[in-house]
Amino acid sequence: MRRGDLNSHKFFFFLVLLAPVVYANIVGFGPFLWMLYHSFFDYDFGKVPLFVGLRNYLLVFTTDPTFYKSLYLSAVFTAACVIVELALGMLIGYLLYKTRLLNSVFTLLLMLPMVITPAVSGIIWRLLFDPLFGHVNYFLSLVGIQGLRWLSDPLGALIAVIVCDIWQWTPFVALVLYAGLTATPPEPIEAAYIDGASEFRTFIHVLIPYLKPLIIICIFFRIVDCFKAFDFIYTLTGGGPGTSTSTLPLLLYLNVFTFYHVGYGSAIGGVLWILLLTTTTLLMRRVGSILMRE
Repeated sequence: MRRGDLNSHKFFFFLVLLAPVVYANIVGFGPFLWMLYHSFFDYDFGKVPLFVGLRNYLLVFTTDPTFYKSLYLSAVFTAACVIVELALGMLIGYLLYKTRLLNSVFTLLLMLPMVITPAVSGIIWRLLFDPLFGHVNYFLSLVGIQGLRWLSDPLGALIAVIVCDIWQWTPFVALVLYAGLTATPPEPIEAAYIDGASEFRTFIHVLIPYLKPLIIICIFFRIVDCFKAFDFIYTLTGGGPGTSTSTLPLLLYLNVFTFYHVGYGSAIGGVLWILLLTTTTLLMRRVGSILMRE
């Protein structure tokens, strides 16, 4: 191939790659800059923006009790989802590894919750938790348990939101850990069995160390995703009843699109961005240090 043809091909591939990069930056980074800019203004829809500096951020931390409640709910939701998803995902991944059940049909069934749009999964679970016609109360009645008005009770609504996220994203953790288990060298496992180690001790002392980088990566992705979860919570509970499931993304949405406090809502978004940036930075450093030791 001549040099001119090679250069033209490189230029063509550069243009092909440039288009999605530019689009992703416009779609993703553009709204973020718009939010960050308006967080420094006293700006409601229909009013002229007035520059107030950091006042919106000070109001978030000093005068708004709903912010701390939403922060607490986000932390509880994230912790519950990550812990349960990691435990169930590890159990499912290990069972798949031991029984070799991961055929094409089972893979499809396992991945099915992941491919459903989160907003649609919220609607599905809203129907399942219906106090009169929902399947959740029906199956509870089969074992003699009185059904609840899940989405009308603060604790029940929070449990419903957590269950929805666990159902949708446990398969992601299971598949990642299953892939790690299949890549584990057999020699240490065989040596542990020869030394008389039980199945449980082999899993804890041999397999878990090999899975540690993948476990931390799963925790990293799930913490970030849970902390900014919005769509399925909105379609499932709308942040209610009251503010019992109003996490930080829901609080941002309500302030901007319900109360039209664009500047204040943008400041909440700025705080959420700082929290996510701090969390991801710390987790990435932890992942990097573990991978370097490996």
